[in-house]
Amino acid sequence: MKDLKMITIEINDESALYKAFDILHDARFCLPKAVYNQNDGTWSAVFEREYFEQEGAVRQDKKFLFFRRYTFPLVECTVVLRNLCDLQVKDKSNIENYMFNEIQKHKDGYSLVFCEGMEIDLKFNNEPFGRLQDMRVLEKEGSIWSWGRMFKDL
Repeated sequence: MKDLKMITIEINDESALYKAFDILHDARFCLPKAVYNQNDGTWSAVFEREYFEQEGAVRQDKKFLFFRRYTFPLVECTVVLRNLCDLQVKDKSNIENYMFNEIQKHKDGYSLVFCEGMEIDLKFNNEPFGRLQDMRVLEKEGSIWSWGRMFKDL
């Protein structure tokens, strides 16, 4: 599917920050490509995320009686966060590519938690500020195998 509606989320409060990172659950992330500019308090990163938002984007193939394979597009997505006063990377794995899991709030800010033992701690001057923006549909696709139906609308 080539004509996917690209998503943009303006991050101007905590609710929008959570909405943006909720979309990035299970997105692939390359740590060396992320850039933190301490002088102007800006962090930019590129994610490869699974695209489920548009009707018809997910395809289903029934295989072997009850097994189903769902195929979906992957989208390159950029996140730019501004108004940061501190950013700390806690990398226990020392690898390059990670899968994003969740955002957690703590008393000093937020943590971006990745599945492979890495966290990025963010501390904003005031409210979170930035943007999530889909840039392009990638040539490769993602897929999931399932026992039974995962998506009711297909």
